Amino acid sequence: MDPQRVIGHIRRQRHNCSSFKKIAKALKGRGKQYALLAQILRKLVDKGTVLKSRGDLYSLPGRNTDYITGHFNRHPDGYG
Repeated sequence: MDPQRVIGHIRRQRHNCSSFKKIAKALKGRGKQYALLAQILRKLVDKGTVLKSRGDLYSLPGRNTDYITGHFNRHPDGYG
């Protein structure tokens, strides 16, 4: 299991993002490879090569995703 395979898997996904479980299943990670995959993803996130969202989805920066950044303000009563 190497970082390029992980990046390649994320790149091939329809929405340009994937969960840990889907990555592990696609790369046939089992047993000790789960820990290795977690370590690889952590390093990729730390470097900024891969982004991790709040929903524990991994995506590539600069790719078209269904997420936007910023702040959303709304009125508690729903108007304004």
